[in-house]
Order: sequence, then C-alpha cells, then structure tokens
Amino acid sequence: MTSPVAERHIATLDGLRGIAIILVIWHNAGLVGGMVDALPVKLFVAAANAGWAGVQLFFVLSGFLITGILIDSKGQPKAWRNFLGRRSLRIFPLYYVTLLLCFVVLPLLRSLPAWLAQDRHYQVWYWTYLVNWSIAFGQSGTGLSHFWSLAVEEQFYLLWPIIVFGCTRKGVAWTCTGLIATALVARVVFRLALPEELGSAAIYYWTISRWDALAVGGLLAVGMRDTTLRATLPLRAERWGYAMGIILLGFTIATHGIGNEALWVELLGQTLVAAFFGCVLLMLLGTSSGTVPRAARWICGAGALRTIGKYSYAMYVFHMLLLQGGRQLLPSDLDAIGGVRLLALLSSTVATVFGASFAAALLSWHILEAPMLRLKRYFPGPSTMALTAEGGGSADSMPRPGTRPALL
Repeated sequence: MTSPVAERHIATLDGLRGIAIILVIWHNAGLVGGMVDALPVKLFVAAANAGWAGVQLFFVLSGFLITGILIDSKGQPKAWRNFLGRRSLRIFPLYYVTLLLCFVVLPLLRSLPAWLAQDRHYQVWYWTYLVNWSIAFGQSGTGLSHFWSLAVEEQFYLLWPIIVFGCTRKGVAWTCTGLIATALVARVVFRLALPEELGSAAIYYWTISRWDALAVGGLLAVGMRDTTLRATLPLRAERWGYAMGIILLGFTIATHGIGNEALWVELLGQTLVAAFFGCVLLMLLGTSSGTVPRAARWICGAGALRTIGKYSYAMYVFHMLLLQGGRQLLPSDLDAIGGVRLLALLSSTVATVFGASFAAALLSWHILEAPMLRLKRYFPGPSTMALTAEGGGSADSMPRPGTRPALL
C-alpha cells in the first residue's frame, strides 16, 4: 500500500529547506571574531553561531526523502540504476561545473583568486567527494570548504541503497537506530582518542559523526510507510515537539548559544537538533489542528520561503564563493568596529550574499540544471510515488522551472 505521504508533494518541505539555507548563509556570513559589546550585535552573532543547524536540517530532509524513494523503488526494474541516475543528474552537473570553473577555467584565465588557490591544491578531494574526510587534516581551502556536506550526502546516496534494498523495512528501521547510536559513540571516541583540534574536526565533518541526522529522517520515512504508525506518528508530533523544544532551549542556555564548537554541542547537540527537526517534519506531514502544527505549516507554507527552498541546492553551492569574493571589500579588522555600525555591516553582508546566491541559483537553473533534468526520463522514478526528492508532480515527470525543491 502506498502511504498518503507518498501520494502527494508536500510543499511545506520546501519551506523547511528555505529555513535551512537561511540558517546556513546567516551562519557563514554573519559571524565575526573577537568580543562584541552591544546587545543587538551579540544577539545577531549568537543566531549566526547557531546557524550550523541548517545543515543538520538538510540532512534530516535528505534521510527522509531518499529513504522513502528507495523503499518505494524496491522491487521495481533497475531500481538502483534509476535512483543513481536521477541523483547524478540532479547533483553532478552543478557540482562539477563549479569545480571546472574554479580549478580549470579560472587558472587558464589567470584569474584564480588567492582564497581559491588552496582549494585547487587539494582538488582531488573535491572531485572524489571525499573532502569531508580531508578537511579534518587541513587539506581544503576556504572557498569550497562547505562542499563537505555535499560529500556526506553523496556517500549516503552511494551506500544507503545497499541497506534499503537488502533489508526489510524493520531492518532499515533498526539500522537507522544503530546509526544514531554509533554516531553518538563515535563523537565521544573521537573527542577522547584524538588530539583536540583533529577530534573536533572529525566530530563536525566525518560521515560517521553526522549520519545520525540522516538516520533520523530515514526512521521517519519507514514509520510513515507503516499502516499503523503513519496514523499515530503525526498526532504525537506536537507533544514530542514541545518536549524537544524545551530540551533544546535548556541545552542552548546551558551551552551559551549552542555554537558548534562547544563540547556538549559536539557530543550531544547534533543529535538533539536532528531529533527536534524530525518532530517539526512530523508536524508538517500530519493533519493535527493543534496550535503548533498549524503555525509550523503556516510558516513553512509561506510562498517566499518555499521559493527560497526550491533553489537551496544552488544557493548552497554558490554562497561561500560569493562570500569569500565579497569579503575582499570589507574592512580588514571587523573587531575594531562596534555597535550599530557593526550590526549594519553584518546584516548587509548576510543580505547581499543571500540575494546574490539566489540570483545565481536562478541563472543556474535556467542555463544548466533544467536542461540536465530533462534527461531523467531515461531513469524512471518510483511508479507509485509522487513525493520525490525533486519536487511535485509524478515521480517520472521533470519538475517545472521554479517549482522544484533541492536537496543538499
């Protein structure tokens, strides 16, 4: 039986992606080193410091959508080939064109900026989707270092079909539970067994440390395809969401802002954030008329937020390049700027990077991504599933321009 969640496109998930990319860009463009004195600046920077959670939200969504696609594809002809073909057409063109521009075209034109030179020196890790492992050893630069999360996702796309196609749904659920537990244990081991700097990097970047968020999403995908659970899980979401929200709020206060470099955030916070976003996802999937689910659906259903989410993949790819290029125009010593002027500077930086990323994403969609996605007709998706990683319509249809969500 096909579950209701598999029978329709849920537009509010685009809104979740919009929230995720806003958090990520705010995190990368809105941080400033040193001490800040003015309260408005402190609040702005604290919010930016917590923006790493946006990547965790992307991981939860990926785990949910990709696991669902694989479950609904199981047993169909050429399921593995079609899944990898469709994922490759969605992810590879923009990713590898960006690498070609940065590592081949710009050097040929003698226009490679200094902040990209180190990335080019370690380019093998980018071409092979392994930069999330090398970055812990300093083998990356600053222009493309955010590609670490794309590497985690690509490793997931390659390995997760083996689990889903080879196990029963109960086996997939138990595997997801095991991944959550092993991620928690791995982070503790890395912290205790490795030098502090390497341990922190391993906790943040290595796949084994981050697959708990993917597993949370996968666990929800299995549950929402169970006849009994799918009727009860969303109804419990509000209660769980309240509980997780209170826990996360207390945790945020205890860690002084849930910055990703705090010890307890490294060890436990990543899983708590993933669990909270899992509860939010359940609220969006359900039909409960409670105050919190209604508010969540209203926020994530906002047209502007959904539009942002639909272009979030390309925005993610471009935003650090645009940020690093724009930083050459900023004052060299931001710490010396204070008060309202610093807040205005940080806010304008975030807004400019965000706007430029969105404009670049629109251009990328029309020039590169949409033409490549037309080739998906050669790789049919799950015949019973309308909720796809690419957006609305049937699983076999190419999403219309401006309507497709993007996964990182």
